[in-house]
Amino acid sequence: MQEIIKQVYDEERIRSELYYVISRKLYGILAKDQDKTPYTISWELYDKLFTEDKPNLGIMFMSMAFISERRNNKAATIKFFNSAIEILDKNLNTKDIELLLLAHESLINIYSKDGKTDKATPHLVAYAKKRPEGFGDPKRALYAEFPILPSNVKGRGKSHHASVRFDVDKNGFTTNITPLTTINIELADALAEAIKKSRYAPAIKDGQPVPMYRLKESITIFTER
Repeated sequence: MQEIIKQVYDEERIRSELYYVISRKLYGILAKDQDKTPYTISWELYDKLFTEDKPNLGIMFMSMAFISERRNNKAATIKFFNSAIEILDKNLNTKDIELLLLAHESLINIYSKDGKTDKATPHLVAYAKKRPEGFGDPKRALYAEFPILPSNVKGRGKSHHASVRFDVDKNGFTTNITPLTTINIELADALAEAIKKSRYAPAIKDGQPVPMYRLKESITIFTER
């Protein structure tokens, strides 16, 4: 571990060792009667990152969030994603913009799955404001559910296609959802129901969120004979 202290700013492999040690402490795996050296070293490194290298502290919190997510610890996951956002937002390097957007998108998905749409909304707006011009697809759903397929698309040995058109309001909610097909209306209705639950980052004009209009989503299902 002393070698990690000396090389803390080197490669990601060394940083990952730091994240692991700190995660052990935060999850209480180190018993009180065990050797305190890993505990001491981990928090010395934490303090060093906090005072001298805050962007990498943000990266550490992202790692902690993913560790928590794998352990199905939702409260800790939310806490660490929010901590990462707070650090990265204030000490943002260009190379870290994807991490910041990923943290926002992760929280959008967590809150949307739980039906906490009001908590997802600020992250949708923040995502839209922080996304660099030309970065990714601005019309991509940041939270989407797969349609519940109607029975008439099963077992016919052919493809089934449907499309819908819709708008997105300034808070990232979908509105004015309209099927664009009259052939497979059941599948189009199923797609429309899924789009109702989807969330999109709004457009940004003069630094403020504004609606987007006439977006389109499609689905094609290939069924076996």
